[in-house]
Amino acid sequence: MTVHLPNPDYYNHPALAPSAPNVDDQARVDAINAFAPLFQRNYAEWLRIGRADFDARIEGPGDAILRTLQRDGVALARIDGELKAQIVEATKAEVDAIEARLAAFEGKPKFKDMNVQLPRAEWGGLYKTVQKAFDKLGVLQVGGAYVKAPLRIKRLYVQLNNASETRMRYGEIDEQGIPERKSDYWHIDSDIWPNFKAILYLNEVGLDQGPMRYVPGTHRDLDPFETVVRKTNDSLKLPTAQFLALPDALRMHALFGPYMSGDEPECQDLLRREIACCGDADLVLFDNNGVHRGGFVRSGSRRIMQVLFEAAA
Repeated sequence: MTVHLPNPDYYNHPALAPSAPNVDDQARVDAINAFAPLFQRNYAEWLRIGRADFDARIEGPGDAILRTLQRDGVALARIDGELKAQIVEATKAEVDAIEARLAAFEGKPKFKDMNVQLPRAEWGGLYKTVQKAFDKLGVLQVGGAYVKAPLRIKRLYVQLNNASETRMRYGEIDEQGIPERKSDYWHIDSDIWPNFKAILYLNEVGLDQGPMRYVPGTHRDLDPFETVVRKTNDSLKLPTAQFLALPDALRMHALFGPYMSGDEPECQDLLRREIACCGDADLVLFDNNGVHRGGFVRSGSRRIMQVLFEAAA
């Protein structure tokens, strides 16, 4: 069964509608000229790699994680407690600095104000500790089997979200951890490969601390054309008039949630299926082609490490 994601009425969205009068033949030509080359490269890459392997098996405890990932698109685990403590201690100063920066921030912070990259050249010891924690769970074996190529850790980031920036960005969060616009921030990622990422909670995260949220099953049977169109548009970031000038079949975003109200039937279906990734787990492994979101902090803060992967040399 082919899965199609919700596609908002961009022309009539209040944030985009003022640009509609600027859609003319020149805007259409400019839009296609910008869109076509990147779409061609992305689509060729998608077809070369193909879909994830939903049948692969591996040896060891990681196989149970792999089976869950294949079925749902997301799998939860808990890393070794001693190694977790070392990771938390090593990153504490960096995350504390983000928290202090947010406390002094005037206006609505941007993503870069809440997120810091930890380069391998400066954080080699941390990379080794994360590698040890992942080895105990078979994380790289899981990811490699899933994306059909050996993987290694590419890059680490730390990020902090708190209740103050959440309210500025999304409004009030209800007791179920849902923002005022119930579809807000729903997205698939814009990168093509590898479609496997990890988030490690560095503090205790429950519903009030904005856990990762995922819609199980949305990673499977994606329409390739639609998926690559969405990823291409979110990578391009065309001027609004040019985006609106694209033909209907090409006017789609990977980040679609903010352009909907959340009351649409297709959004209600996603809401019923969405799960909050918290509880006993502190590690979230997921296919980023599935619909996901997170960071809706109602109280306190959410401290996380993001782990990106790449093909092993």
